[in-house]
Amino acid sequence: MFTHVLVPLDGTDLAEGILPYVVRIARGAGARITLLTVVDPDMLEVPGTLRGESSGRGVPADERAQARVRRHEESGPFLQQILENVERRAEASLREVADGLREQGVEADVKIVLGTPAEQIVTFAEDEGCDLIAMSTHGRNLIARGVLGSVTDKVIHSVSVPVLTITPERARRYHQDPDAEMTRLLAPLDGSDLAESVLPYVERLALSMSLRVTLVKALRLDNSSSAYLEGMAYATDAKIQLEVEQESAEYLGEIAAGLREKGVQVDTRVILGTPASAIADYSHEIDCDVIAMATHGRSGVSRWVLGSVTETLVRTSGNPVLVVPPGV
Repeated sequence: MFTHVLVPLDGTDLAEGILPYVVRIARGAGARITLLTVVDPDMLEVPGTLRGESSGRGVPADERAQARVRRHEESGPFLQQILENVERRAEASLREVADGLREQGVEADVKIVLGTPAEQIVTFAEDEGCDLIAMSTHGRNLIARGVLGSVTDKVIHSVSVPVLTITPERARRYHQDPDAEMTRLLAPLDGSDLAESVLPYVERLALSMSLRVTLVKALRLDNSSSAYLEGMAYATDAKIQLEVEQESAEYLGEIAAGLREKGVQVDTRVILGTPASAIADYSHEIDCDVIAMATHGRSGVSRWVLGSVTETLVRTSGNPVLVVPPGV
């Protein structure tokens, strides 16, 4: 399960707003948290009088790229002082947050690194053996002026570690109500082995946090008069639609039976519609606390690409989404 959770923060209240939710995960899993801030020197505001001070003039962008010189490296010794000051402020801020987490019974430490945020987050997570990255889906970085949402997107697409994305607005409910509990997990499946690779995480989360699991399969059915468009069943034939729904229900039932044997509370649901919007709507209907999905996987009658559905849910559903890359 999860033993070491990495939480990248950027110095904003929005980014820190996810912490009440992350604390619930850490407590339930018995995990420790590392708070990480990445300071990107090239994104710092450096006065023009300092740029090029070491050489007397700025290095043209094309020459800098060819020589692999980053913008901050041409700014002389004064930039080092700026960086050290920023690092001290960032570390002090993280330590204050970590102290608050410890008061809530969660083990927490802090780390400051220099570099490009997405690259450093991925490198740190993999080098330090983190088994979960928890990130805000948006938030503007006061240190490096980056948009954490775009960083989150890059991390999801490049890391080999599961990523949990949370909107600060959704996480706020756990801050406003300290007694609020996480009770329900939604796991969309599409019939593929890749989609089912999320099931070990579903099982462990459900058992460690007493979550009820809903397995859902979305069928995209077309209402036109043309038969079997790519990725769609012929919805005007009621018999075909019924057969497809029955096959999907049987498939989910088999998966559910395996989870029940392991002690998981689970139910199933076949839903109709465009997968991303149908899953999002259903997640709101049952008020689930987390959606757990693999990053991609394609098969079955519905022929929908789980990767694109996952991305859409991360961006638009408003719900916490656990994104599990294949092979972990």
